[in-house]
Amino acid sequence: MAESVYDRLKAIVGANRVSTSPKTLEKYSKDQSFVRPCTPDCVVYAETVAEVQEVVKAANAAKVPVVPVSSGMNLRGAAIPKAGGIILDLSRMNKIGEIRDLERWAVIEPGVTYGQLSAELEKHNLRIMPPLGVPQSRSVLSCICEGDPALAAASFDYGNSLFMDRERVLPSGELMRLGLWETTFKGKWSMTGGGGIIGENNAYDWLWQATQGTVGVITKIVVKAEHLLPKHSKVFVLPFDSLPAAIEPLRRIQRKEMGLECFLLNNFNLSAIRAEDWAIPDKFPCAKVASDGFNARRARLPKWTLVIHIAPLPYFPEEKVALESEALRSLCQEMSLSLARTVGGEEGLDSTLLDLILHPWLALKKANFKGSFHPVTFYTILRRAPEFETTIKTLAQKHGYPVEDIGGYVLPIEKGRNCYLEFDFHCDLNDPDDVERVKRLWLEANETCANMGAVLSNPYGPRADMIYRRVDPTYVAIMKDWKKALDPNNVLNPGQLCF
Repeated sequence: MAESVYDRLKAIVGANRVSTSPKTLEKYSKDQSFVRPCTPDCVVYAETVAEVQEVVKAANAAKVPVVPVSSGMNLRGAAIPKAGGIILDLSRMNKIGEIRDLERWAVIEPGVTYGQLSAELEKHNLRIMPPLGVPQSRSVLSCICEGDPALAAASFDYGNSLFMDRERVLPSGELMRLGLWETTFKGKWSMTGGGGIIGENNAYDWLWQATQGTVGVITKIVVKAEHLLPKHSKVFVLPFDSLPAAIEPLRRIQRKEMGLECFLLNNFNLSAIRAEDWAIPDKFPCAKVASDGFNARRARLPKWTLVIHIAPLPYFPEEKVALESEALRSLCQEMSLSLARTVGGEEGLDSTLLDLILHPWLALKKANFKGSFHPVTFYTILRRAPEFETTIKTLAQKHGYPVEDIGGYVLPIEKGRNCYLEFDFHCDLNDPDDVERVKRLWLEANETCANMGAVLSNPYGPRADMIYRRVDPTYVAIMKDWKKALDPNNVLNPGQLCF
C-alpha cells in the first residue's frame, strides 16, 4: 500500500487510530475457521459515520481493498481479507441510541455487542432475540444483517426478521438511509412514512441483506426486542431416544404456536451447556479442557431433548403462562408424552435452559471440548432432518470421526414447515492430523448436504463456491452487475460471495 494512502488515513482518523503492528495485523488475518489466512496492510479504527465515509472514499481513490469489521468476533472467515488492504474496524462505534419500551425497538451502531445490548435492554424490561451460540462480544448489527437465525422469531408466520431501518455508507462513500428515517440519497430526500421499511424501499433495502460488507458499510440499524419477564416464564423439556421420534411432536407443537422458543439439542450440546468445569471462552480458538463430568452427563442424557419456553406477556402474565402450559400438557398427553422440567436427573435444568435462552452464548462452552468447532449449517424441510442427521453420521464414520462427538441443534421455522440444522465437528487446531481429518469431513459434509437439496447458510470460504455453483446463473449475473454498479473499483471486501 502506498505511503500516500497511509497519510490520508492518518489525516482522517488520527495517527493513533491507524495500526500496522504485526501483532495487530495477525489478529485480523485468521480465525478458527478453515478459511485461508491473509494479512491486511493496516487497521483503521473509525469512530464516526463521517470517518467511515472518508475511509471508503480514500480506498476508492487508491483502489485499495477495505474490509469492514464490526466486533472482531467472527468464527467463520467472513472478515478475513482476501487481498490485504485496509481493515475498517467499527468496534468503537458502539453507541446505543433511542430505545422505545412500548414499540420494543432500539437504535444501535455496528460495534454494539450482544452482551452490551442485552444489559441495556434489561433496564427497560426488554430483551434482544439472538441466535443460539452467538458470542457475547459479537456485533448485533452484523449478526442480524447476515441472517443468523434467532432462537425465536418475531412472527410465527413470517420468520426471523429482527430489524427495521438501516443506515449505510455506499462504496462511493455516500450515505444512504431507508426506513422510518428520512430516505436520503444523492442530496434528495423523502419520508417513507408508516412503520419501517415499506413499498419499493423494502425490495431496495434487501439488496444489502447478507452481503458481508461487499456493497456497503452498515453504520446504524433499528433492531426489534421482546418483553423480558423471566420470573413468570416456564421451560419444559421432552426427551427422545432419536431425532425421528422428535419430529412429529415438534411439528404439532409448532402448529399450535406453543412456546416462544422451541428447539432441539442433542446430548452433546446439552451436556456442554451444563458442564460446570467449562467456562464461556473469550476468544476462539480456545484451550482444550478435559471434563469427566461432561462425558458422564452426555452418557446419561437422552439423545435429543426438545426445549419449549412458555413466555409471558406484560398483561396477566401468570394467566397466559398457565393457560399455554396446560394446553401444551394436553397436547403432549394426546401424543403419549410426559411433559417435564428436566431430563436425565439434571437438577435445575429448566433454570439453565432459561438462562441459555436469555444469554445464548452459554452454548459456546462446547468449544472447550477440543478448542475449536466447525459447524455444518443449512435449512431444509423439517421432516427431512433425520435424513440429514443419518448422512452426517455416515460421513463422520467414513472419516474416523466419533459419532458421539457431533453437536446437534434443530430450530423450527415458520410453524415447523422448515428448519435450520447445525451439526458441529470439533478439532484440536494444534494437532495437524486432527485438523486435516475434520477439514476433509467438514468439506464433504457441506458438499453432500448441498447435493441432497439443503440450502447452505453463511457463504464463507469454500461454502461460497458450493452455494453459488448451485444458484441460477441469471441471479449470480445480476448480483455481479449490482456489485459492479455500486462498487466499480471492487474495493469493498473483494473476493467474498460470488464476487
